[in-house]
Amino acid sequence: MVSRLSYSGAGEAGTDWYGDEKMVRKITILLMSALALLLLISCMNNSTTRVEQEDSQYGQYAFGDISIHEQLNEHVIYLTGLAASPRNQVVHVGEAEVSRTGIAFMIENRTDLWFLYGDVWSLAYYADGRWVPVAPLPGAVFTARGMLLTLQSGGIQLYHISWECLYGELPLGKYMFVRPGALSDWDPNQGEWNQVECSVYALAEFFITENCLKYLPSIPCETSADLITLVEYRDITPYGMTIVVENASRYGIEIEAHIQLIMPERYAGLDYPWELRQHHLTRLPYFWIDNPIQKGFMPKGGQLEFFLDWSMIYGKLPPEDYILVLNFGGRVYPPHPTGWTNNDALILLVSV
Repeated sequence: MVSRLSYSGAGEAGTDWYGDEKMVRKITILLMSALALLLLISCMNNSTTRVEQEDSQYGQYAFGDISIHEQLNEHVIYLTGLAASPRNQVVHVGEAEVSRTGIAFMIENRTDLWFLYGDVWSLAYYADGRWVPVAPLPGAVFTARGMLLTLQSGGIQLYHISWECLYGELPLGKYMFVRPGALSDWDPNQGEWNQVECSVYALAEFFITENCLKYLPSIPCETSADLITLVEYRDITPYGMTIVVENASRYGIEIEAHIQLIMPERYAGLDYPWELRQHHLTRLPYFWIDNPIQKGFMPKGGQLEFFLDWSMIYGKLPPEDYILVLNFGGRVYPPHPTGWTNNDALILLVSV
């Protein structure tokens, strides 16, 4: 029996089931994001805010300084420089899907560093030879989550943005989405981002025409569950079992397998997390909770077969039916955007 448990939908029960490993990973990711966010804020504060102006005759760009701060119901939109960096660094690739109320497009990081940026896009339109910020609707509420996002070198990210609540239906014309950021490199030894270049911008220009629909059609987004899939598990012993996984993505993956927990199956019907915690098997004292149980490389479309040895965590299991919660993750190579994945947890029924 195999089932998949999504982290995003697991709720309190999901957090308790995965125990300390998930918390350690969350804390690590939050610390990295906080350091990167501080670096990005520093870059933005030290840079000059600019608005791009286009020379239609030569296709070159001139710059004029402007600073715009629109306050909307206690939220602030910072419309920063529209094109203060070369256009060969973080660029719009492919064709954009455009409607009157939204857009889907892709951005590629063509540098050899990480592009760090916030979760706020600034929107401008082209009029009278210059870029002008799009005015929000009266009473519109803008909410920023304050998240720091990353795009690895060679990574391509799909964005699906709706502006109906903030701007309504846009009139015909030429527009640009802008996202300010910085180029940095992660130093694992120091545990920090090394600032390399500030005032780097991701840009996406597009046109609203008479042929544009009011709404975009549904565009599927890739999830972590699309990357690594379970093929089979067999040959179960008191010490472990053979397992086969497949790389279902278009990326190369340095996979890591983690056992989140093993619990006798007879307790799986309990309703309360505190009851479930009492019946998780106790780990051996010398096993570090975040150690992967298996590592290996899978090319795109490839498979990996290995012996999942749980004896190094729990010792020899007595004969019984068990619930095993298994997670796959690891380094994901370009053009994957973030460079890592932490797949949804798999819940397996194993009979020893």
